[in-house]
Amino acid sequence: AMKPEFEEWTKEFFPHPDATSAFACFLTYPSAVDHLREGVQKLAEVTSQFEDWHWRDFYNLEYALMKLLGYDWQNNSSLILSDAAVRRAFSLILKTLLDRQVPQAMELQDKMLRAK
Repeated sequence: AMKPEFEEWTKEFFPHPDATSAFACFLTYPSAVDHLREGVQKLAEVTSQFEDWHWRDFYNLEYALMKLLGYDWQNNSSLILSDAAVRRAFSLILKTLLDRQVPQAMELQDKMLRAK
């Protein structure tokens, strides 16, 4: 029932790191379960727009995205592995974190490779 509002909000505020971090954290709450797939897709679409200043510790973007990927993998790993579109969106966010050499992202990539 809130999809148009989310659509407008993400168009307005993404890729600003405050909004992106808050949205990534929101997606890990049980109340956001209906928005998870679409939300991960939205975040994947903006990863290429992140700039160096977006990653400053102040914004917690790295933490928020890693928290989201960890949550998603823990709850939906079979879907992520079996659905190409879901895996593509998940992997785009993961690659962004791998490019930044985030240790937790490397661990998650290992889990994905071992699970195949």
